[in-house]
Amino acid sequence: MLESRNIDVKSIISVTTDGAPAMVGRERGLVARLKEDNPDMISYYCKIHQSVLCASLGYEYGELMETIMKLVNFPRSTLLEERKDETDTKYVQYIEKLINNFKVRFDDFVLGKQFLLFIQNPFLVTDITEFSVEANLTWKWVDAAKIQLELIDFQENVALKQVFCDCTPETFWSKEGSPANFPTLHRLAAQILTMFGSTYCCKSAFSIMNLVKNKFRSCMTNEQLHHCLRLAITPIVTKFRN
Repeated sequence: MLESRNIDVKSIISVTTDGAPAMVGRERGLVARLKEDNPDMISYYCKIHQSVLCASLGYEYGELMETIMKLVNFPRSTLLEERKDETDTKYVQYIEKLINNFKVRFDDFVLGKQFLLFIQNPFLVTDITEFSVEANLTWKWVDAAKIQLELIDFQENVALKQVFCDCTPETFWSKEGSPANFPTLHRLAAQILTMFGSTYCCKSAFSIMNLVKNKFRSCMTNEQLHHCLRLAITPIVTKFRN
């Protein structure tokens, strides 16, 4: 599929998965096979699937989680005074076990505070050394010394600062980020802003495909299905004149 669309595996920045074995299997999973040709590719768990998993604890823990939420909403002082019994210990142990389980299951990658601040407003980054360390933890190709110098020069550019104040971060990095003068910073920002947080687009396309190609359209060809899907999922709103 990638070859038919002339997509180079090494140009793939990240992959969002639903956690299925076919996607994240250690030997034959899609992510493992892609990383054979692109070791620097980042893979992470779909945020929507994480939320659904958190919500689907089942009836066994439903009452327990409901009670925990009520306790959390109490003032801390009241909680310490009135909830010192064995039941609290049970809740604490369960929460700790749940946190550890989720850390293992969703151990994807973590973006540091300075790096996230860089995406939102690069002129507010104060700890440049920490920023370079955080960037190198996720992207091994980042040269710490080079990116530090680029960020210092970037923050000293008054013209770029004014441009940034007049647009959104997405617009700035896609159109006004001066990639020629700051190639490393621009590459980092572009990679972060083009990462999909969930598999929503893919899942919604499958749902629409099932609606388009139903049992009453058994003679529909793949080419016809392709055109119908493009019309169904396009964000472009057509304007017809009366």
